[in-house]
Amino acid sequence: MVVKFYRKEPCVFCERCRITLLEKGVSFEEIMVDIRSKPAWFLDLSPHGKVPVLKHDDTVVLDSAVINEYLDETFPEMPLMPSTPDECAKVRVWIGFANTQLHQSYMNILRAPPESFVAAVARFEADLTTLDQALKHSTKLDPYFNGAQFTLADITYATIFDRFAVFPKLRNYDLPGELRRVRLWMETLANRPSVVATRPSLEDNLDNCRRYLPESLRNEQSKPTTYTGG
Repeated sequence: MVVKFYRKEPCVFCERCRITLLEKGVSFEEIMVDIRSKPAWFLDLSPHGKVPVLKHDDTVVLDSAVINEYLDETFPEMPLMPSTPDECAKVRVWIGFANTQLHQSYMNILRAPPESFVAAVARFEADLTTLDQALKHSTKLDPYFNGAQFTLADITYATIFDRFAVFPKLRNYDLPGELRRVRLWMETLANRPSVVATRPSLEDNLDNCRRYLPESLRNEQSKPTTYTGG
């Protein structure tokens, strides 16, 4: 079986699939794609021109969430989904929360002009509080989203959590201290070998995220927006 993985960097969605490939122990060939000048052969694989793309023999799979479930089902060793339908549903629901709410509220902090920055922070922290409440089971012995098992939910959140490191430098903001369970989970995921192996450097993350800043701040890093809470 031949597995080819097409990606760019840095990219949270590509990183999720790379983590999954490493966790599953799948041998794969990695092909970097210039998204700014997409070659014709890539558009044949991905009609919308998006990465990541997985090619497994003659099967082409698009979208990081679909790719990860495909890998988990095709390579059943070291399962990354729970064994029961109800627990699988829970994992999928919270992956959806990461993609539709937390990722968006994170992006809103980067994009917010000074006059709406406090509102963006309030939404982001509300989403983190919702997540913290969902981790009531979390302990040092059961440190992952589904307890002791590392799942696709952990992979999804690991790549978003990694981006939070840009906030202090780009928006002079850091996470609130009271989110104990979220912080414990972030620390656990940050030290997972597959996550460490796929993590971009902070400088690469900063360079990538700087383009989302309001134009008034993009070239004025010496004058970041300050949030003092309240």
